Amino acid sequence: MPKTVRLKTLEVFRQYVHLTWAAILLIVLIAAAFCFGCGRYAPVPAVWDPQAYRQITVEDLRAPGPAGLADGDKVKVPAYFWEFIVHDPAMVRNYLTMLRHPLAWPRLEWFAIYGTPNMQAYFDRVVMDKEQRRLYKLNRLDHIMIYGELTPMAGGLLYLRMHRLQKLEEG
Repeated sequence: MPKTVRLKTLEVFRQYVHLTWAAILLIVLIAAAFCFGCGRYAPVPAVWDPQAYRQITVEDLRAPGPAGLADGDKVKVPAYFWEFIVHDPAMVRNYLTMLRHPLAWPRLEWFAIYGTPNMQAYFDRVVMDKEQRRLYKLNRLDHIMIYGELTPMAGGLLYLRMHRLQKLEEG
């Protein structure tokens, strides 16, 4: 066999081996991302203790660093419900987070709140699941107390994952 044919054959074989290993590596990476990415949200606590939640304000949610808030903090927030959000409140960050939770993320209902009845201190990263939405039946400017847990979102933001909601009486 001529030397040039052997070199071409060897080159084709090396390319084939290189592509095979690249394909195997890609499959392993996709499988690992799927296995580790399909995170589940912690369920709403079965035993609810309102004393375990620290009271904060909507302004604290808007600036969690200066307020000393961190991932995993259980908080309660008096607020005024504004509306369920049909747009994505933090588009790129939500899509990056959705990659980690592809099964649970579409079941979440985002909503916006204000800190006061005259619509001051807007915050739109509060989330409940569809069952909670049917249970609580919120109307615009309902005065509510939200009990929940701060959860990280891609990009360093925190959102409030609601555990329970209590309607407050005006007075």
